[in-house]
Amino acid sequence: MNNRLLLRKISQETPNPEQGLSLTKEFNVGSGIDKDEINELVKCVFALDVTGLDGSSGGLIHEQGAFGTGSYVGFRPNGDFVLRFGDGALPWSNDTAYMLIPQVDAPSGDGTMVYAFELGIDTNIRIFWNGQEIGSAVVVNNVNEWAGNNTGGYMFLGGGSTAEGEVDTVVPYTTASKLRYYENQEIQI
Repeated sequence: MNNRLLLRKISQETPNPEQGLSLTKEFNVGSGIDKDEINELVKCVFALDVTGLDGSSGGLIHEQGAFGTGSYVGFRPNGDFVLRFGDGALPWSNDTAYMLIPQVDAPSGDGTMVYAFELGIDTNIRIFWNGQEIGSAVVVNNVNEWAGNNTGGYMFLGGGSTAEGEVDTVVPYTTASKLRYYENQEIQI
């Protein structure tokens, strides 16, 4: 293969946001996630494979904590996709890292979802769908933790409630992998 064809082939490959990360733990589909199983005070990455994802009428994928401090990954009733962490008592505040992707651009169908929570002075959240970054947001304030004291859940309402303004039922899907958790790591692409 000549160098030109090789460079073209490499440039067409889909990036892998999980590349270079070391798996910390996996959580089963439909399971609660105890606060002691995660570290809410450090940056982290989560990933899952899903088929038949249909957020058109809302539903949660992953939540941790709730009204004090919490995170929510899922859909609003109108199909908009939400990724947020920080203050869970308000739909949005200066103490919340927040990103909304309109329904027309939201992840759906079959794919791999990777999302990251990065804490600190420039708090950052990122979401990838099938290797492509579909959203990111930098919050200039200092959000020091991404989850609170309540139990969370993956494709499961773990703590009995979600952050204010978010859907408290599981999103419709056909199959889902275990939720992969990478503690104190960040996406390198």
